[in-house]
Order: sequence, then C-alpha cells, then structure tokens
Amino acid sequence: MLSNEKIYWTKECLKKHNIPPNIRAKMIDWMVEVLCSYKCTNTTFFVAVHYLDQFFKLSETTYDINDLHLTGVVAMFLAAKFEEIYPLRIRIIHEKIAHKKFTKEEIRDRETQMINTLNFNVCPVTIINFIELSLSFLSLKDSLTEKINSHLEKLCVYIGKMIMHDYDL
Repeated sequence: MLSNEKIYWTKECLKKHNIPPNIRAKMIDWMVEVLCSYKCTNTTFFVAVHYLDQFFKLSETTYDINDLHLTGVVAMFLAAKFEEIYPLRIRIIHEKIAHKKFTKEEIRDRETQMINTLNFNVCPVTIINFIELSLSFLSLKDSLTEKINSHLEKLCVYIGKMIMHDYDL
C-alpha cells in the first residue's frame, strides 16, 4: 500500500489549474453531502475525491472553476460504479445530482475523458484503506466493546473526511 500510495499521490493537483483550494474544499463538502444522501459507502467518497484530484493532476488541459462541478459529479458517478453494489444511474446523476445543468452526453464525455486521463487506474489506495488496515492491525475489537469500537471507526472516518477538505494535507 505504501508503494502504491506514491503512485496515487495527488499533492499539488490544482497547480496548473485556475481552481482555488477553498473552492475545491466546497466541492469536497458537497460530495460528502451527496454521497451520504444516496447512502453510498465511505470508500466511494474517498475514491471519488481521489479521481477528482488525480484527474486534475494528470490532465494536460487547464481547467477553471466552471469545470470543477462537472468533474466532481463525474468522479462520484465513476466511483459509485466501481464501489457500490447498486451504483448511481446516469438519470439520477443528470436529474437529481447535477440538476440538469449538464447533458447526459457531457457527463459521459467527461467520464470517458476522466478514465482515459487516469489511464484506467481505478483502484487507488486512499486514506480509508489505511484507516481500515490500522484498526485491524491494532486488534482493538478484542479489547473494546462493540459500541466503542464502532464509535472509533466512525471517528477515524470522520477525521479522514475532514482531512480530504484540506488541499495541503
């Protein structure tokens, strides 16, 4: 996982784009809200953020704030396809999540562009992998009550989500 983490490192992903880190943070916050409301897993969220950041890092094109919304929508759509048993459908993405701001064709085109830019590397190492592995390695399930262990896992995921908001982290 540590060697793969270096491959998937997304530091300074906005360096060549006209997207301020605080606007990216708002997009991440919105992604949390959307994916929670559609009952997607935490893994889907972390993978979607990775796709978003990695797309901007690897893209040759310079993007601005107007491109962030479409890219965020597509990142969630793509992540749900890989992580969810019942992924989000294009109709839901188009009508409910994007509020018909983008056509289905624009969503599909950006999806194709994103998957090509990611070079089909769609199984990234994310912070949730480290959280799950660390908690498993610590074997706290044996020494903590089920309730406390559940709270610990939720707290770690919450902190992980807060970390995702900060561009420098």
